[in-house]
Amino acid sequence: AHKYGCLMLRVPPALAFRLASWAARAVNPEHLFGDGLTSPWDMHVTLKYGFPVGSVTPAELSEALHGCGPFCARILKCSQFPDGGDGAVLKLDVDSPKLHRAYHRISKRFKAEDKFYPDYKPHVTLAYLKPEHAKQYENLDCPFCLHPLELSEAIFSTPEGRKSTFGISGAKAMSWIAGNGSDLVKPPEYMGPRAARNPTVRRTPLKALYKSDSPVRR
Repeated sequence: AHKYGCLMLRVPPALAFRLASWAARAVNPEHLFGDGLTSPWDMHVTLKYGFPVGSVTPAELSEALHGCGPFCARILKCSQFPDGGDGAVLKLDVDSPKLHRAYHRISKRFKAEDKFYPDYKPHVTLAYLKPEHAKQYENLDCPFCLHPLELSEAIFSTPEGRKSTFGISGAKAMSWIAGNGSDLVKPPEYMGPRAARNPTVRRTPLKALYKSDSPVRR
């Protein structure tokens, strides 16, 4: 559980796996701290953090974002946030005027405790680093600089950890469901259109993708 809720935009799975694969090769495993590498399933761009418990619903956020997206962005460069207790944050900066407009729209409509993040800096977190090793990853050469990034799916995570997903165009929110009365069951993982056409196709194991620099087959 977290203190506040968070509104995020999911990085498309095919690109997320390529980013995760590159990060796994670029960062020495002994230099990782805390949460370590970001899983490709969890890669996102935060749109707004700081929603108090019960202050907003997924349906309200979906309505507020209706007509805003999808967001056409681009990856700028690899940079860092300094250690705030969870390790130095290795990230990819993201540029999109539409993201900033949506951020201000959400900020005006809903209450959020965002005093710790007064400036909106859209990014994709790749990994958490031990502070003593962070300096050697400054100005890391990233092959994804200026790569286009289309964000068309939002995720709202409540302080309790319940997650809902919805399309930016205003599609109805799809909440995760409780499996045994307490644990939330994750929606089916993305297997790609090839797997959808042929149910016998197996999804590539995560470890294998981390060791490969080739993109996920589409």
